[in-house]
Amino acid sequence: MENQDYIYGRNAIFEAINSGKRVAKVFLSFGVQGGAISAIFNLCKKNGIPIVTHDKTKFNTLERSVCQHGEKSQGIIALMSLIETCDLEDLIRISQTRKHKVLVALDEITDPHNLGAIAR
Repeated sequence: MENQDYIYGRNAIFEAINSGKRVAKVFLSFGVQGGAISAIFNLCKKNGIPIVTHDKTKFNTLERSVCQHGEKSQGIIALMSLIETCDLEDLIRISQTRKHKVLVALDEITDPHNLGAIAR
């Protein structure tokens, strides 16, 4: 996906969540367990990150599409969001701290020239 990427491996996912990176969803292979998985599960719960458990066949298909050069995911893959979202109240508050307090909300702009004209 254009605005998303995947990471895999127990330590990589634990560190991503723990450091505040934008993890959108975590995928687990059915039956995967251990201390690191429990720690990730608890961090996901604390941060409101959904966890999806796939059967081994479905997880292996995801793993083959995500992992490079035959690497293994250790039974866990995280979907990262590369764009940051915020709610309207936060957006208004942030815009008020700027020198030029202009906030424009657009919907269904299909012609990039229209967007350029509005920005000017």
